[in-house]
Amino acid sequence: MSTTSSVRLHTTVLGEGRTKIIVPLMPGASSEVPAALAALEGQPVDIIEWRVDHVADPELAVGVGVALRTSTSLPILLTYRTDREGGLGTLPDDGYAELVARLLRLELADAVDVEYSRSAVAVASLLDAAQAAGVPVVASFHDFHTTPAREALLGHLRAQDELGADVLKIAVTPRSSVDVAELLGASAAASAEFGKPLIAISMGGLGLVSRVAGSVFGSCATFATVGAASAPGQVPAAELAPLLGVFDAE
Repeated sequence: MSTTSSVRLHTTVLGEGRTKIIVPLMPGASSEVPAALAALEGQPVDIIEWRVDHVADPELAVGVGVALRTSTSLPILLTYRTDREGGLGTLPDDGYAELVARLLRLELADAVDVEYSRSAVAVASLLDAAQAAGVPVVASFHDFHTTPAREALLGHLRAQDELGADVLKIAVTPRSSVDVAELLGASAAASAEFGKPLIAISMGGLGLVSRVAGSVFGSCATFATVGAASAPGQVPAAELAPLLGVFDAE
């Protein structure tokens, strides 16, 4: 699987070679980081998604980030999800943007996820912060209720592209196999149109094919678990890796 462009996160390149496996880590405090990282040993993990929203007190986030950064060589994708996006975060958009920008200034991430449907001011400030920090932006869109029609999905991805995101991402909820097909069709069309690394996921058990065979439709990475899942339908990394090898074209 290849795309027109690629994006480097430390030692890992999105958009080149095999599908990359991203595993969420959700430590609530710096004291939980050693055990979380120990669980990754021997696991097929390419990128850590640090879910900052699982740190209840934002003031403690810096300590957690430092513990992660100094204890692993794996690339870190910094993500803060609100309760509207399937996460635990309760910060308003301005507080969210301020926290994430602070963590980027401290060089605690190799990439940052930005939910592009947040307020335009918050999104713009985070894009500026990411550029200043020299880290790529994964723009994302989530729908935990439905799967929009293919043209609507392409519209979300097009908007992310126009914002200047380095990686485009959509994650939606299927109610039927037709919904899964819509997601996969949008992924294939977007991969051809935008020429940027893309992550397209149909969540839940019904959408498992999108996590396993996404590379066939242009998706460059998928999310898996080592321990707790952060979204519906994630499967253990050790089980997913050999399945990805069946579909990946090196």
